[in-house]
Amino acid sequence: MTDQDRPLVTFALFAYNQERFIREAVEGALTQDDSPLEIILSDDCSNDSTFEMIKDVAETYSGTHRVLVNRNAVNLGIGGHVRNLGAISNGKI
Repeated sequence: MTDQDRPLVTFALFAYNQERFIREAVEGALTQDDSPLEIILSDDCSNDSTFEMIKDVAETYSGTHRVLVNRNAVNLGIGGHVRNLGAISNGKI
């Protein structure tokens, strides 16, 4: 099966106030080798530097994956965060 025949997979990384760990988590997400892959890096309105770190790492990415960076305007909590990402994802899986 070629990449053109494979369904788009969405990899969603959820974050809230994770500045100590987020850089490594985003870097790990970006090194995934499945294809085609959409990677959504999403922050639930953190009040630390989590979102800025997500943006910094994403801006240096030069691979083939489609990368979306999202920040919720208000904290939605885990359930709302998951629903929101379900609404913006394009993957079949």
